[in-house]
Amino acid sequence: MEANMFTFQLENQTEHQTILFCLTAHDGHWFAGGSDARIHGLDSSGKTLPSLQALGGHQSYVTGVASSESFLWSVGYDGLLNAWKPHGNTLHASHQAHQKWVRDIRVAPHQPWMATVGDDMKVMIWDALTARLIHSLEGHAKQSPQGFSSMLYTCAFSPDGTLLATADRIGEILLWELPSGKLLQKMSAPAMYTWDEVQRLRSIGGIRSLAFSTDQQTLAVGGMGHVQNVDGLGGKARVEWFDLQSGEPSGLFESD
Repeated sequence: MEANMFTFQLENQTEHQTILFCLTAHDGHWFAGGSDARIHGLDSSGKTLPSLQALGGHQSYVTGVASSESFLWSVGYDGLLNAWKPHGNTLHASHQAHQKWVRDIRVAPHQPWMATVGDDMKVMIWDALTARLIHSLEGHAKQSPQGFSSMLYTCAFSPDGTLLATADRIGEILLWELPSGKLLQKMSAPAMYTWDEVQRLRSIGGIRSLAFSTDQQTLAVGGMGHVQNVDGLGGKARVEWFDLQSGEPSGLFESD
């Protein structure tokens, strides 16, 4: 049977003087977090919204933005979780969410909670309406096998919002049940972590993206494969699939 391929066409393009790390839709517009510690509002064509100035409120890189029914949420390297009313250009509330850099934020679909992950290796579950802390979950190793600090890079909710996957620098994936906060499964993608003990005593890699299948039976895990030269960053793009019942790998894609 012939494959059903999608064709994409570039409609609009815009450039900013800052590096943009993250993007989300909220109330009919787009919002991007930048290296200038600000959140930039964009209209549907990618142009800066004339009625919205860049939102401040962070002291360092804005590494995650997410939308709930009530607020636009943002997190950054300053450890803050901020709640915005963007069309009023208003910072509604600010919370010290993590003690180290915050790497990601996700709002659960169909559920009243959201998650943040940071380099303190904690998974924080929050009420998406009030930012009340529901759970502080620990389970990721704080150090790499070589004794260096690890990093907790990314998280993703299942389509019904009752499962949360989190993943770190050394290739470990944890599966949590919500709202209980119970740890259901531990999985590992060790090929996404490289330690070079010959050239530089340096590690590189880590899992940078996660996605559930629509039936919530499979988890896709994205990152970079083993790197021969940690200075050259020459690893291949790598995606692994895991069966969530067994926790075992079920598929692999690696670029040429």
